[in-house]
Parts: sequence; C-alpha cells; structure tokens
Amino acid sequence: MNLISAMTLNKYIAIAIGISAVIYISYSIRKYARDKILFHCAVIDFITYTRQQIAFFCTPTARIIASYKDPILSSNGFFDKKGLENNRYLDQRGRKLLEEFFSRLGKSSSEEQTANCDYIIAGLNTLIDEYKNDAEKKYKAYSSLTLILGLMLLILLV
Repeated sequence: MNLISAMTLNKYIAIAIGISAVIYISYSIRKYARDKILFHCAVIDFITYTRQQIAFFCTPTARIIASYKDPILSSNGFFDKKGLENNRYLDQRGRKLLEEFFSRLGKSSSEEQTANCDYIIAGLNTLIDEYKNDAEKKYKAYSSLTLILGLMLLILLV
C-alpha cells in the first residue's frame, strides 16, 4: 500500500470512529432519559401497590416492601438503605417526594397513608410529564447536533 492510500484509509477510519462516537453519545443520552422515565413509572407502580395493600388489606409496611419485586427498582438499589441518596435517576424533587413518602409510611391511619400515596403519585406523574417534555426537546436537539457533528467530521476529514 502506498502512502496516499494509507492516509486516505486513515481518514475514513477517523470519520467512522468520529461519527460512531457522536451517534453513541446521542444514543446514551436518549437511553438515560428513557430509563429515568421508566424508573419513575416503576416507583409509581410500587406506590400504587403499597396503597392497595394498605387500603384493602391493612398490610404492615415491612411486609409490603418485602413482598414487592420489581427488576427496575431492584437493579437501581431502590430498596437499599441509601437507595434514594445514590440513585442516578432521582433529582432533588423526586428524592424529596420519596423521602416524604417513606417518612410517613406506616405512621398514621390507613386513610392518611392512602391519601399520602395519592399525593406522591400525583407529584411523580407531574415529574414524569416534565421529563417526557424535556426528553422530546433534547431528542430533537441531540439528533440535530449528531447530524451536524457528523457532517462537520466528514467535511473536515475529506
């Protein structure tokens, strides 16, 4: 292989690597936004389950938590002692809502606990709506950015 064709090959490899990196970054950001929404939906499912167990069966909270299985929550350490502090999908507002939920759980009448569950679910639904709107805006921006950076790499290296 001569020197010119080796340089041309290196340019094409650099273009491929650059475009792949930009696409991967865009994909990772979109995946994080989707996973964040799925995590919050799983939390709502848990709180709904908790509400039903309290309202219909007056189940003790320790038994509710022990009996609930969810792969999304378990894989993110939601039920661990420091699950709320170290969770990457919880922002300050979500963390505050869940701290409020757990601080009141099992410490009042079943009516007050179900009302608290309804309040927390409404708050989390509001957050999910905000996250969805934010994700749509960012998706458009990151898609445009990916295309522009890919074209810039192509122009600069050719």
